[in-house]
Parts: sequence; structure tokens; C-alpha cells
Amino acid sequence: ERERMSVAIYPGSFAPVRSLKAGDAVTLTDRTGKQRSYHVRSVLTVSAAATWKTVAPLVTGFGESILLQTCTGDGLTNTIVVAV
Repeated sequence: ERERMSVAIYPGSFAPVRSLKAGDAVTLTDRTGKQRSYHVRSVLTVSAAATWKTVAPLVTGFGESILLQTCTGDGLTNTIVVAV
């Protein structure tokens, strides 16, 4: 089983992450140009004060997956996208 990779990003050029929805494709490209595509399984809005302990049950258990996280810009919540 591969390790889970978590990518934390911020609004601005990454603001489109907030508009992802279930079924959307997310393609990552490594420095050698190799690509890997994932599909959004869920999009969550969580408190900015949320801890891994409270979020983990919502975003784990999907096998190979990626987590994209960005703040929503209100200072109170974050968006987390789970893609498998």
C-alpha cells in the first residue's frame, strides 16, 4: 500500500480547489513528468481549529488517496478534498 500524501495549499492561485466536487479529476505531475490522476470522493468544510484527530476518521480508509487542503478565506474554516 502506498503512503497517503497530504498537500496543504492556500487561496490565491489555488482557490479553484474550493470549487472541486465529487467526481472531478485531479492530476498530479512529478518532477520527471509522470502523471497520476485521482478522482474527488468528498469535499469537506471543517473548522480552522480542527485537529488531525477529529478530521482523520473523515478522510482516511480509502486506500491510495490524496488530501488537498486550503483555507476558505474567512479565517474560520478550511476546505479538505479527498481524492482516490
